[in-house]
Amino acid sequence: LSFNALAPRLGLTYSIDDDWQVQASWGRYTSRFNDGVANSITGVSSAPRITSLYAGPDLLDASAEEIQAALRNDAFWPIVIGFQSPEFPTSFLANNIEAPYADDLNLSVRRALPNGTGSMVLSYVDRKYAQLIDDFVGSVCETGISFGQPCPAGDTITVPAPDGSPVATVDTTIWANNPTARRTYRALTAVWDWRPSNKLQVLGNYTYSKTRGNYEGEGANTPA
Repeated sequence: LSFNALAPRLGLTYSIDDDWQVQASWGRYTSRFNDGVANSITGVSSAPRITSLYAGPDLLDASAEEIQAALRNDAFWPIVIGFQSPEFPTSFLANNIEAPYADDLNLSVRRALPNGTGSMVLSYVDRKYAQLIDDFVGSVCETGISFGQPCPAGDTITVPAPDGSPVATVDTTIWANNPTARRTYRALTAVWDWRPSNKLQVLGNYTYSKTRGNYEGEGANTPA
Protein backbone atom coordinates (compact mmCIF):
# COMPACT_ATOMS: atom_id res chain seq x y z
CA LEU A 1 0.00 0.00 0.00
CA SER A 2 1.26 3.46 -0.90
CA PHE A 3 -0.73 6.66 -1.05
CA ASN A 4 -0.47 10.41 -0.63
CA ALA A 5 -3.24 12.58 0.79
CA LEU A 6 -3.70 16.18 1.87
CA ALA A 7 -5.46 16.78 5.20
CA PRO A 8 -5.94 20.55 5.54
CA ARG A 9 -7.40 22.18 8.66
CA LEU A 10 -8.84 25.70 8.93
CA GLY A 11 -10.10 27.52 12.03
CA LEU A 12 -11.67 30.92 12.62
CA THR A 13 -12.50 32.69 15.89
CA TYR A 14 -14.37 36.00 16.17
CA SER A 15 -15.04 37.78 19.47
CA ILE A 16 -18.26 39.81 19.18
CA ASP A 17 -17.65 41.47 22.55
CA ASP A 18 -16.28 40.55 25.98
CA ASP A 19 -19.10 38.03 26.55
CA TRP A 20 -19.86 36.49 23.13
CA GLN A 21 -17.62 34.59 20.75
CA VAL A 22 -18.19 32.48 17.63
CA GLN A 23 -15.87 29.82 16.28
CA ALA A 24 -15.82 27.81 13.08
CA SER A 25 -13.48 25.07 11.95
CA TRP A 26 -13.21 22.74 9.00
CA GLY A 27 -10.84 19.83 8.69
CA ARG A 28 -10.18 16.74 6.64
CA TYR A 29 -9.11 13.68 8.59
CA THR A 30 -7.48 10.92 6.56
CA SER A 31 -7.80 7.35 7.81
CA ARG A 32 -5.14 4.71 7.98
CA PHE A 33 -5.74 1.49 6.06
CA ASN A 34 -7.15 -1.47 7.96
CA ASP A 35 -4.29 -3.89 8.67
CA GLY A 36 -6.54 -6.87 8.04
CA VAL A 37 -7.08 -5.85 4.43
CA ALA A 38 -3.38 -5.67 3.61
CA ASN A 39 -2.57 -8.79 5.62
CA SER A 40 -5.16 -10.93 3.83
CA ILE A 41 -3.79 -9.89 0.45
CA THR A 42 -0.09 -10.36 1.22
CA GLY A 43 -0.45 -13.58 3.22
CA VAL A 44 1.03 -11.95 6.33
CA SER A 45 -1.95 -12.64 8.58
CA SER A 46 -1.87 -16.44 8.37
CA ALA A 47 -0.21 -19.37 6.67
CA PRO A 48 -1.21 -20.30 3.09
CA ARG A 49 -4.28 -22.48 3.15
CA ILE A 50 -7.25 -23.88 1.25
CA THR A 51 -10.60 -23.64 3.04
CA SER A 52 -13.26 -26.10 1.95
CA LEU A 53 -16.77 -27.06 3.03
CA TYR A 54 -17.58 -30.47 4.52
CA ALA A 55 -20.18 -32.38 2.50
CA GLY A 56 -19.68 -35.88 3.86
CA PRO A 57 -22.02 -38.04 5.94
CA ASP A 58 -23.21 -37.08 9.41
CA LEU A 59 -20.89 -38.38 12.11
CA LEU A 60 -22.93 -39.26 15.19
CA ASP A 61 -21.29 -41.08 18.11
CA ALA A 62 -18.20 -41.50 15.94
CA SER A 63 -14.88 -42.62 17.30
CA ALA A 64 -11.75 -40.51 17.08
CA GLU A 65 -10.44 -42.75 14.30
CA GLU A 66 -13.64 -42.31 12.25
CA ILE A 67 -13.51 -38.54 12.63
CA GLN A 68 -9.85 -38.43 11.63
CA ALA A 69 -10.61 -40.56 8.56
CA ALA A 70 -13.39 -38.16 7.53
CA LEU A 71 -11.10 -35.15 7.99
CA ARG A 72 -8.54 -36.74 5.67
CA ASN A 73 -10.99 -37.91 3.00
CA ASP A 74 -10.81 -35.30 0.21
CA ALA A 75 -14.07 -36.61 -1.27
CA PHE A 76 -15.90 -35.23 1.79
CA TRP A 77 -14.55 -31.70 1.17
CA PRO A 78 -15.50 -30.94 -2.45
CA ILE A 79 -16.46 -27.24 -2.18
CA VAL A 80 -13.57 -24.78 -1.95
CA ILE A 81 -14.73 -21.54 -0.30
CA GLY A 82 -11.37 -19.86 0.18
CA PHE A 83 -7.78 -19.95 -1.00
CA GLN A 84 -4.97 -17.89 0.48
CA SER A 85 -1.40 -17.88 -0.72
CA PRO A 86 1.05 -15.05 -1.44
CA GLU A 87 2.38 -17.13 -4.37
CA PHE A 88 -1.03 -17.37 -6.01
CA PRO A 89 -3.33 -14.73 -4.51
CA THR A 90 -7.06 -14.52 -5.08
CA SER A 91 -7.50 -11.15 -3.28
CA PHE A 92 -6.21 -7.87 -4.69
CA LEU A 93 -6.20 -4.14 -4.06
CA ALA A 94 -7.69 -1.93 -6.74
CA ASN A 95 -4.99 -0.05 -8.62
CA ASN A 96 -6.38 3.35 -7.64
CA ILE A 97 -7.37 2.59 -4.03
CA GLU A 98 -7.22 5.60 -1.71
CA ALA A 99 -7.50 6.01 2.04
CA PRO A 100 -10.95 6.88 3.45
CA TYR A 101 -11.38 10.31 4.95
CA ALA A 102 -13.90 12.44 6.83
CA ASP A 103 -14.67 16.14 6.32
CA ASP A 104 -15.61 17.72 9.64
CA LEU A 105 -17.41 21.08 9.97
CA ASN A 106 -17.72 22.51 13.50
CA LEU A 107 -19.64 25.70 14.36
CA SER A 108 -19.93 26.99 17.95
CA VAL A 109 -21.27 29.95 19.91
CA ARG A 110 -19.61 30.71 23.26
CA ARG A 111 -21.04 32.82 26.04
CA ALA A 112 -19.25 34.01 29.18
CA LEU A 113 -21.41 33.83 32.30
CA PRO A 114 -21.86 37.01 34.37
CA ASN A 115 -19.10 38.13 36.74
CA GLY A 116 -16.60 35.64 35.34
CA THR A 117 -18.42 32.65 36.80
CA GLY A 118 -17.85 30.36 33.80
CA SER A 119 -19.03 29.81 30.26
CA MET A 120 -21.54 28.02 28.04
CA VAL A 121 -20.86 26.62 24.57
CA LEU A 122 -23.34 25.44 21.94
CA SER A 123 -21.76 23.51 19.03
CA TYR A 124 -22.95 21.96 15.79
CA VAL A 125 -20.95 19.21 14.09
CA ASP A 126 -21.42 17.94 10.53
CA ARG A 127 -19.09 15.07 9.60
CA LYS A 128 -19.22 13.31 6.23
CA TYR A 129 -17.20 10.21 5.37
CA ALA A 130 -15.94 9.49 1.85
CA GLN A 131 -13.94 6.92 -0.13
CA LEU A 132 -15.01 4.15 2.25
CA ILE A 133 -13.44 0.79 1.44
CA ASP A 134 -15.36 -2.40 0.69
CA ASP A 135 -14.58 -5.86 -0.63
CA PHE A 136 -16.10 -6.95 -3.94
CA VAL A 137 -16.35 -10.74 -4.15
CA GLY A 138 -17.05 -12.25 -7.56
CA SER A 139 -18.66 -10.37 -10.45
CA VAL A 140 -15.83 -7.89 -10.09
CA CYS A 141 -15.76 -7.00 -13.76
CA GLU A 142 -19.37 -5.80 -13.62
CA THR A 143 -18.38 -3.15 -11.09
CA GLY A 144 -16.09 -1.38 -13.57
CA ILE A 145 -13.23 -1.36 -11.04
CA SER A 146 -9.72 -1.59 -12.47
CA PHE A 147 -7.54 -3.89 -10.39
CA GLY A 148 -4.91 -5.20 -12.82
CA GLN A 149 -6.58 -8.48 -13.79
CA PRO A 150 -8.12 -9.30 -17.19
CA CYS A 151 -11.89 -9.50 -17.68
CA PRO A 152 -14.04 -11.53 -17.97
CA ALA A 153 -11.59 -13.97 -16.36
CA GLY A 154 -11.18 -11.48 -13.54
CA ASP A 155 -14.41 -12.55 -11.83
CA THR A 156 -12.94 -15.92 -10.85
CA ILE A 157 -9.48 -17.43 -10.53
CA THR A 158 -8.53 -21.07 -11.12
CA VAL A 159 -6.12 -22.14 -8.40
CA PRO A 160 -3.41 -24.55 -9.64
CA ALA A 161 -1.80 -27.45 -7.79
CA PRO A 162 2.01 -27.74 -7.71
CA ASP A 163 1.85 -29.90 -10.83
CA GLY A 164 -0.23 -27.29 -12.67
CA SER A 165 -3.54 -29.12 -12.51
CA PRO A 166 -6.54 -27.05 -11.38
CA VAL A 167 -7.50 -27.35 -7.71
CA ALA A 168 -10.58 -25.12 -7.69
CA THR A 169 -12.17 -22.02 -9.15
CA VAL A 170 -12.46 -19.27 -6.54
CA ASP A 171 -14.23 -15.91 -6.62
CA THR A 172 -11.84 -13.02 -6.98
CA THR A 173 -11.93 -10.56 -4.07
CA ILE A 174 -11.10 -6.92 -4.79
CA TRP A 175 -10.72 -4.29 -2.09
CA ALA A 176 -11.63 -0.89 -3.48
CA ASN A 177 -13.25 2.43 -2.62
CA ASN A 178 -17.02 1.99 -2.75
CA PRO A 179 -18.60 5.05 -4.44
CA THR A 180 -22.08 4.10 -3.18
CA ALA A 181 -21.12 3.89 0.51
CA ARG A 182 -22.52 6.72 2.64
CA ARG A 183 -22.07 7.69 6.27
CA THR A 184 -22.91 11.06 7.87
CA TYR A 185 -22.73 12.17 11.50
CA ARG A 186 -24.49 15.29 12.79
CA ALA A 187 -24.59 16.47 16.39
CA LEU A 188 -25.65 19.38 18.58
CA THR A 189 -23.69 19.70 21.83
CA ALA A 190 -24.12 21.96 24.83
CA VAL A 191 -21.30 22.37 27.38
CA TRP A 192 -21.43 24.48 30.55
CA ASP A 193 -18.92 25.35 33.25
CA TRP A 194 -20.36 27.29 36.23
CA ARG A 195 -18.10 28.43 39.08
CA PRO A 196 -20.20 30.51 41.53
CA SER A 197 -17.40 30.49 44.12
CA ASN A 198 -13.88 29.26 44.63
CA LYS A 199 -15.31 26.23 46.48
CA LEU A 200 -17.94 25.13 43.99
CA GLN A 201 -17.78 24.26 40.31
CA VAL A 202 -20.55 22.62 38.25
CA LEU A 203 -19.75 21.20 34.82
CA GLY A 204 -21.89 19.33 32.35
CA ASN A 205 -22.56 18.54 28.73
CA TYR A 206 -25.32 17.10 26.58
CA THR A 207 -25.07 15.82 23.01
CA TYR A 208 -27.88 14.99 20.60
CA SER A 209 -26.56 13.21 17.52
CA LYS A 210 -27.61 11.16 14.53
CA THR A 211 -25.56 8.87 12.30
CA ARG A 212 -27.08 7.95 8.96
CA GLY A 213 -25.68 5.79 6.22
CA ASN A 214 -25.71 2.51 4.36
CA TYR A 215 -22.27 1.35 5.38
CA GLU A 216 -20.84 -0.06 8.60
CA GLY A 217 -17.09 -0.51 8.29
CA GLU A 218 -14.06 -1.72 6.39
CA GLY A 219 -14.19 -5.23 7.83
CA ALA A 220 -16.70 -7.71 9.21
CA ASN A 221 -17.60 -6.80 12.81
CA THR A 222 -14.95 -4.06 12.84
CA PRO A 223 -16.46 -0.67 12.03
CA ALA A 224 -13.57 1.66 11.29
